[in-house]
Amino acid sequence: MEQKNVKGIIALVLGLLSLVLIGVAFYPMDSFRGSIIKFYGSLNIVFGFLALAVAIAAVVMGAIGKKNTEKKGMAVAGLVIGIISIILSILTTCIVAALSTVTDYVNNGPDSWLAQNVEDESELKQIDDALEGLFDAIDKLPEEK
Repeated sequence: MEQKNVKGIIALVLGLLSLVLIGVAFYPMDSFRGSIIKFYGSLNIVFGFLALAVAIAAVVMGAIGKKNTEKKGMAVAGLVIGIISIILSILTTCIVAALSTVTDYVNNGPDSWLAQNVEDESELKQIDDALEGLFDAIDKLPEEK
């Protein structure tokens, strides 16, 4: 009877799942207040951290699956995809966290993390001008029928 490397299969599935979660983390989910525009928010950050946890589990299962059997193919694939996913999920989480501060600023204004931690008011003025231009451009778009 042929033995299957169950831990290797689990590692591969977890590695692929972590790639899917990274993709989901890059999908804008939070909307600007009073607008139909979707942008990044705290839920995107949660998916980034979830992708990191699943990628770590893929690496662990891949390492265990590689040790225990002669069939190492899926375990090695899960291990490699897991390592790549760890790097990508860390980058994704950092990028999405930085972009979610924009959503926080638009929705909360002076109470946002960005407004409270920027020392130079001219930087906030530049952000306000850019956002005003964005909303003006959106107002000029034709309405959906």
